[in-house]
Amino acid sequence: MSAGPNKTLDLDLELDRFANRSFLEIADHDYVSARLSSRSRLPSQFLWQAQQALEKYFKFILLVHRIKAPKILHDLERALDLLDQQLPFALDLSNDTRDFVKFVNGVGRWRYLEGSIVLKGLELHQLDRAVWEIRRYCQRRLARTQSGPTAAGDRDLCMAELIAAASNRQAFSINGELESIVSDHKHPARKALVWQNLCYGKRRRERLFNVPTPMFIKNAPLWLTPDIVDEVSQYVHIPADAKKAYRELIAVRAKAP
Repeated sequence: MSAGPNKTLDLDLELDRFANRSFLEIADHDYVSARLSSRSRLPSQFLWQAQQALEKYFKFILLVHRIKAPKILHDLERALDLLDQQLPFALDLSNDTRDFVKFVNGVGRWRYLEGSIVLKGLELHQLDRAVWEIRRYCQRRLARTQSGPTAAGDRDLCMAELIAAASNRQAFSINGELESIVSDHKHPARKALVWQNLCYGKRRRERLFNVPTPMFIKNAPLWLTPDIVDEVSQYVHIPADAKKAYRELIAVRAKAP
């Protein structure tokens, strides 16, 4: 016999706790993992972990603001569109961050090198900025307080604070996992987080010196030999848009002299 509903349950509080533990905390760890992969010259892993981090930050904001999004799956652009359309405030995101979200959405999902990868060397620093700009909105107080929904005037004050924080990103805090790592000098992940990072660290940094900017280019096997796409599809899953693109590539190459 199943138990009945818990009438004393604070549903809003429990949903927000779920968002924090399932999305925000794990997103922070995905972000640190992406930085580790970048420094270790593991580009595919960097892109996948970057995609995972951004996806979970978006899903945290969506859930805390009770925007229904069960079908966005891993689509970053769709998640951002929903936020732009349905949030009670405008996300102050730079064009660079929006472009980076679009870039990661296109290549970060290629876990099996279904598509080719081209990195120009600045992607880690673009991720840092994107995470900082998006993550500052991962706060319950923008949606509700202990006494109920956040009043418009209080939210406006919060938004002004978030925008002003851009002048000193390292000083801003949402008291999450990243802040805990930065504060703990013995934390094993701290070095990976603060290394060459203009957004997270104990002291304010305006510029970086001697920054490695390794370029990386790797062609997908199906780009090299698109003729096997249908045969491969009999054994493993190839996304429909990728299969369509490779079939079109076969036709284009067949017409080439």
